[in-house]
Amino acid sequence: MTMTDPGLTNVGTTTWREATYPDGWNEFAVVENAATWAEVVDKSPAQMSKAALLRYATTRLTRLLNARAASTRSAVTAQRALAVLLVEGAPTPQPSATEDGGVLIEWLVNGASLHMRIDSDGDSIEIWGMSADGVVVLDDVIPSRQFSTSPSRLSARVVLRELSSGVENRVAVAS
Repeated sequence: MTMTDPGLTNVGTTTWREATYPDGWNEFAVVENAATWAEVVDKSPAQMSKAALLRYATTRLTRLLNARAASTRSAVTAQRALAVLLVEGAPTPQPSATEDGGVLIEWLVNGASLHMRIDSDGDSIEIWGMSADGVVVLDDVIPSRQFSTSPSRLSARVVLRELSSGVENRVAVAS
């Protein structure tokens, strides 16, 4: 089934698969994204749009799903969290799978970092950040359904903006 998520209409065409879970939670999960890194960004842009960042992350999350490294629920939750977290010009998110099938997304710039971990059930989001001198600037665990209205999401957006000021050169990475 191909559909466009109304909240992500500027991101591009993605193929989705309906998934129903034991608790009755119905979602559409990303199973394939036709975008490649070359389509997402020029060789070295000074700044990436939120849509381009989300498109890149979706491509990476799709690969984790296809490799069965991450659960569908964690990948869908990660994409939705990114949609409300990312800011224009933010550093490129780096999604990876956790040992239990969750998703870890990291932003690392000049020794400062922001990390977002989604559990394998997609039910909770742990988010933490550190300054370049090792001071914890954010540390919270949020139910995923409350993430979009959480004060920690707003704090994380501030951290992303601060991290983006440290990005000097973007390097296109093959996806």
